[in-house]
Amino acid sequence: MENEYFVFNPGTNTARTPLPVNFKHLLGFSAKIEQYLTIHNQEDITNVNQLLSQTLSLQVSNIIQRVIAQVIGEHGEGFITIKGTDEGALHVSVRDMPSTAKTIKRAAISESTIANNQIIAAVAGKQLCLVNLMFTVAGEANIYLNSNANHMSGPLDFGAASEPRGFVSNNGEAPLKTLSGEGFFIESSSVQQISGYVTYYEE
Repeated sequence: MENEYFVFNPGTNTARTPLPVNFKHLLGFSAKIEQYLTIHNQEDITNVNQLLSQTLSLQVSNIIQRVIAQVIGEHGEGFITIKGTDEGALHVSVRDMPSTAKTIKRAAISESTIANNQIIAAVAGKQLCLVNLMFTVAGEANIYLNSNANHMSGPLDFGAASEPRGFVSNNGEAPLKTLSGEGFFIESSSVQQISGYVTYYEE
């Protein structure tokens, strides 16, 4: 699973990872070997290491047995062995650990003025990361998505003939970001009502 990840989507507050659907346990044993050494007296016990080096047999059973467990998961067109850590846990690659999970916030959009309208206030030293953005436009208008007065988009044309009346963007793992310490603004060229919402987090 070297190239597989738990992927956190801040837009849906969910994580996903390939789930193994087929598991197999393979048992392997080393060959059973019993060797014996006859000990006649106390001196033999004292010199047991020397006797072992000469005969390589010991009357005390030294059967060695080991069980090897292997977990196999389906991946792509075949199967791969799921790796383990030195401590015996399953080894996984993780992005967006719970300790660094994003706190998703929401803000309403409701504007109808010819202006650069603040939607989310700036946070000192933070970027606003726009995850989901949705709004409708009541009539003809040109709209910019701004970081303060800095354009993050080109002019978005709405409301005229053959032009859309709404906008939906799910940015997921590649959010639209304001500059550090700047707020999110929607700039409109008309008094047409703009209504919707945005979800975001700060970093």
